[in-house]
Amino acid sequence: MIELAPEISFGYENVGSVYFSKSKFKEAIAYAEKALTITPNADLYDNIGEAYFYMQRYAESVPMFEKAVAMNPNSEENTGNLANAYRWNGQKEKSLAAFDKAIALAYKELQVNPRNASVMGHLAGYYAEKGDRAQSIEWISRARSIDPNDVDLLYQAAIVHALANRPEDALKDLREAFQKGYSTELARRDPDFGSLQHRPEFADLLAEFSATKK
Repeated sequence: MIELAPEISFGYENVGSVYFSKSKFKEAIAYAEKALTITPNADLYDNIGEAYFYMQRYAESVPMFEKAVAMNPNSEENTGNLANAYRWNGQKEKSLAAFDKAIALAYKELQVNPRNASVMGHLAGYYAEKGDRAQSIEWISRARSIDPNDVDLLYQAAIVHALANRPEDALKDLREAFQKGYSTELARRDPDFGSLQHRPEFADLLAEFSATKK
């Protein structure tokens, strides 16, 4: 598609998404940046921010997420990503303020569709990352009661349980997510699993499912 229509951003954007799914973040950024030169949009900035985030280059992820939020200020997901980037970049006050905004936007979306399991999962993550264990567990439970097989919700449940100091539950959720095809490399790089990094069960789980993809 890029060869036939190089003036259209869609091809570059999708190649970047494929590279991201394969955890080839530098390549993903290069294609997203090319797409930005053609059609700037919030999703592309958010994608670049996520790539920098998983490369643990948090200071570089922050301005990308800020641009995404500036272009789409009503996106709870973009705002939540920015909050998490602030969090890991050591900007605590900005992080808490952005999490509060993301939570408010998520509640607003739930007023439109009270059974939006994806938004509930995001909400659980925001509460978990703010340190509100009770709310995070309540919302991930509600989300999974609506859509128990969704792989993104399984992964979000693993984050919630890891941050709530429930390692056994987190590992169980991760196993289910990997069985459904979630990226082991993203989990390996996710700073929210810091409490699991030194557990042999976590390393064994990553090794088991990384091997199945070869």
